[in-house]
Amino acid sequence: MPQNKTLLGIHVGPHDANLSVYDGKKFQYYKYEREAQIKRFSPPKEMTHKQIVENFLKQTNTNSTDIEAIAIGDASHWLRASDQKYDKIDYLSDICNEVYFVDHHYAHHLSQFETKKSWVLDGHSNSLRYSSIINDNKIVDTLKDPEHGYSLGECLAECAYQQTGDDRNAGHIMALDSLGKTNKKYFNKYKDYPLDKSFIYYSFIKYNVEHRRSNIKSNILYDYVKTVHEISKINHLKYVKKFFSKQDKFLFSGGVSQSIILNTHLREHFPNIVITPHGYDGGISLGLINCLSKIKGWDLPKIKNFPFIQTDEHPGFPNKDTIKNAAEYLAKGKIVLWFQGNGEIGPRALGNRSILANPTVDDMKEQVNEKVKKRAWYRPYGASVIVDKYKDYFNLEWESPYMLYQAQVKDKQKFKSITHFDGTCRIQTVSADHEIFYDLLCQFEKLTGLPILLNTSLNLPGKPIAGSKKDAKSIFDSSQADMLVMGNEVFTR
Repeated sequence: MPQNKTLLGIHVGPHDANLSVYDGKKFQYYKYEREAQIKRFSPPKEMTHKQIVENFLKQTNTNSTDIEAIAIGDASHWLRASDQKYDKIDYLSDICNEVYFVDHHYAHHLSQFETKKSWVLDGHSNSLRYSSIINDNKIVDTLKDPEHGYSLGECLAECAYQQTGDDRNAGHIMALDSLGKTNKKYFNKYKDYPLDKSFIYYSFIKYNVEHRRSNIKSNILYDYVKTVHEISKINHLKYVKKFFSKQDKFLFSGGVSQSIILNTHLREHFPNIVITPHGYDGGISLGLINCLSKIKGWDLPKIKNFPFIQTDEHPGFPNKDTIKNAAEYLAKGKIVLWFQGNGEIGPRALGNRSILANPTVDDMKEQVNEKVKKRAWYRPYGASVIVDKYKDYFNLEWESPYMLYQAQVKDKQKFKSITHFDGTCRIQTVSADHEIFYDLLCQFEKLTGLPILLNTSLNLPGKPIAGSKKDAKSIFDSSQADMLVMGNEVFTR
């Protein structure tokens, strides 16, 4: 590979703009929301492509003259109001004369570097299709945009928009599934609809239109979300079984791969399925780097310390005394803000950018909501547990290192604060490879006999996960958390 040359993958869509840089030795990942301080942010259309790229390069300390090639995902989103002409040959030629445009679904597929098979299922349709099956690195089947554009993610996004004014909160609305009951009338009517038909759209119109602006505590809304999920589980499973056997290893990606409910259902039927923490649009730039590596004949990037690969401020790590001190606070029922190493890729806190608490305190969910998080009452909190102990506390038959699956809690009374309305908990299994967080869990277990902590992301409503010490300190100062640990730096109140 050329010396001092860099590959650049960049995704700018309607949300979750991100960039990856690889120079043959060092890999960097950056998400635009960190600069904008708006969760899931993408630059406005008024910004030119050149401004966006230059801004990204600044954040990763990349020299534009070193760029060997650029890959862009979803080129349609780059047709900005300020761009008078669009020519694939000349596009971004003032920065680099070698520019490639990569199919959105194929970029999702390539974001997991070693998988040759994929099922990509978008949360929102992209005007062409919302689902692709990829086998041996070739797209072998697609589902075009349903008649009215309502995939599973789109349907939940519509609910979110009507209830909260922001369609990006579809994942929040998903949590209402646990409060609802399956409406047998609509379930029986739509359960056999193929995925290329708008069963979700029709169920939404006929079942829920008159209740679009109903109170969030509406049983009608609960039942609708529940019914849509039950229909989706049946039809999605039926569809994917056409292409993959039970023992096949394949990647499930796209916006819907962040659905804990669907992920768990699929894993029960496909034990070798691969689901990554960056399977949504926030991981597109990794797939673009993989694509460029193939085109240029470079070796695949070796991403160290995955999934903690954010290009953000690294505060260092705590010593053993600091870890012990934090565990003591947690054992006493205190709330601890935990800011260590580099941040996680993806939307979920995995122990480097976390709000932590004792899960056996009955009202701890309410405390975290009131004192720090300010999140909706119906949204659950996840839990992190030492990997070789999780079966003692949860009914789950496989490890869950990225908090992408849910499981029934065995002692629901003891762990009220991490138990959702349906008795489940979204869990992260933590191994010794995640050294600092693992040590904290071990210290907490020594004090309490329990290897489990309540774990949620270190952010405030509408804000991205903290990417700097300044961000973390601001959250601490504006909240009623009891302790902030940044590397070996400790603040208490």
